[in-house]
This record gives sequence, C-alpha cells and structure tokens, in this order.
Amino acid sequence: FTDIKEFIAEVESENETLRICKLDLNTEIVNLTTVIQDLEQSSRNANSAFAAEAAQKCRELVSTREELEKKLAETHTELSEKDGTTCRLRAQVQNASLWAEETKLQLEGVHAELMMMKTKYNLAMNEIWVVKHQSGQLCDQFILSYSLIS
Repeated sequence: FTDIKEFIAEVESENETLRICKLDLNTEIVNLTTVIQDLEQSSRNANSAFAAEAAQKCRELVSTREELEKKLAETHTELSEKDGTTCRLRAQVQNASLWAEETKLQLEGVHAELMMMKTKYNLAMNEIWVVKHQSGQLCDQFILSYSLIS
C-alpha cells in the first residue's frame, strides 16, 4: 500500500509539473502570437529589406509556436494518461483496503471460533479427567469390596 501511495504521490507531482508546463506554454504561445502580429504590422510598414527580415523572423516564430502547440498537445495527452493512472491506482488502493478489512474481520471470526474450540476442548479434558478419577475410585471400591467378600 505504501508503494502504491508513493507512486500516486509521484504521479500527482508529475501531473502538477505538467499543468504548470501547460500554463507556461500557453502564456508563451499568447506572447508569441502577439509578437507575430506586431511583426506582421511592422513588415507592412517597413521597406522591403526590413520586411524580408521581419517575414523571416515571423516564419521562425510561427514555427516555434507550432512546435510549442504540438508540445502542449503532447503534454495534455500525457496529463490525461497520468490522471487515468492516478484514478486506477486510487481504485486499486480502495479495493485492497476493502479486501484487507474483510480479511481482518474473517480472521477475527476464525480467532473467536478457535478460542471457543479451545474452551470446549479444555472442558472436555476436564470432564475426561473427572470420569477417569471417578472410575478409578469405583475400581478401588470394587476391589476393596471383593477382597472383603472373599
């Protein structure tokens, strides 16, 4: 159970890291989109040499944005998988806890039955001892009576 709980904590920590990464990537995408829009406006107003340079920078930023969007999608997919794993592990821990509780109750029942059987055994052994003791006394009386008659 401890290993599973540690694994759940690790997965949850990874999930939190992925969420932060997702937020950072979203912020960076928004910032890059703003820069792209600014560069596109600048390229329309500048001379052809500056426009070509701005267009190149724009293409680079678009490429970077596409890469970041792809990474964001991958991160989202990984986060969904980790969330699924976390849910499954929690369900397994809950099932294991229920099983352990049921087993504990069964063992307590078996222990109670064992104690009852020990008590019955001890009572039976005491009864056997009493019967043997009484039988011994009867035999002694019989022998004594027989010897007196003879």
